[in-house]
Amino acid sequence: MWEATLDPAYADEAAAALVAEAGPWTAREVYRSLDRPSHLVVISHWADEAALAAYAGRTWRTDPAAERAAVPPAAVSGQARVWHFNPAG
Repeated sequence: MWEATLDPAYADEAAAALVAEAGPWTAREVYRSLDRPSHLVVISHWADEAALAAYAGRTWRTDPAAERAAVPPAAVSGQARVWHFNPAG
């Protein structure tokens, strides 16, 4: 999961790019805050940890490589955050 607040000037373009971008993930969900439309949350689903690591490289646990292609660092206002979860079942 990737979360970031974007510069409002980039928010519409970045959200559209994240929705449209094709990649090796099995699914991707992009959410915008109702209260702050420049605040985005992206949930990318991967086949397994190996698929994510192959795409994002050795720093995949801390580096939002899957989102960086669609959202340039200059568009992010503040610090983007990354979390990783495994299915609970």
